[in-house]
Amino acid sequence: SVRLLFALVPLILSLSSYNMSTKSRNAFSTTYNKWRPKERDTLFQCLIFSDTAGVTEGGPVAKIGRASEASILLKFNKMPILFDTPGVGRGPFSIYYTRKLSHFVQILDFIPKIYDEHGQIREPSELKLINFEQHTTRDAMLSLMNSSLFYWLITLMSDCRNLNRREIKMIRFDLTDKKGIEQLASIAPELMKDIKAKSQLRKQGALMIQETYPRQSKSIIDRIDAVLAQHYGFTDEELDFIIHYDIKYRMGR
Repeated sequence: SVRLLFALVPLILSLSSYNMSTKSRNAFSTTYNKWRPKERDTLFQCLIFSDTAGVTEGGPVAKIGRASEASILLKFNKMPILFDTPGVGRGPFSIYYTRKLSHFVQILDFIPKIYDEHGQIREPSELKLINFEQHTTRDAMLSLMNSSLFYWLITLMSDCRNLNRREIKMIRFDLTDKKGIEQLASIAPELMKDIKAKSQLRKQGALMIQETYPRQSKSIIDRIDAVLAQHYGFTDEELDFIIHYDIKYRMGR
């Protein structure tokens, strides 16, 4: 017998079946769909399901809607888990991030400025840390975590509202790839300098807060994704998908 289970949550539709005679399970999911009001009437006609069985065994169901996404995820999952590597998760070199998710992450090597009504600097209350023993490793991972690849991975695996420690610990990267590390580490200072230069102090209530706009640095982020594509063995088509993933919403087009 076959049992069908439907689960509908905001913007995602998943379908699973279990065959009692063969003891096998099939699971299908759509991608994380966004739409504008004028697209609402045709939303369900445009849904595409992809088989997720075997793609995320033992973890959350990946919100994928294309075979190409399954291929990218399988290649990513072949790499070692970053936080299983010695020197990752402790040390003097830090990455700062906030849990709030939007169309870009806020992952930095500096602490954004916050001034109170008296002009005194205040520490951000929601800032989280990731530490590394090596400066080069920190910079390489700073690049990776600002990539469109990481944004796509978060969209697949998170609640799409918060960046949790669970998603951070899902990062996979082979730290024996010295060339890849050097290339990624060389881009990180340029990206941080550009993000900082394009940041603005804006008033929020009684506070003045340094806001960052990573989408204005998208051309630098694209170079990071090109390096990552070599590391994970993505095809040109898969790299093009990652670079342009969700772009009309991320870039406001």
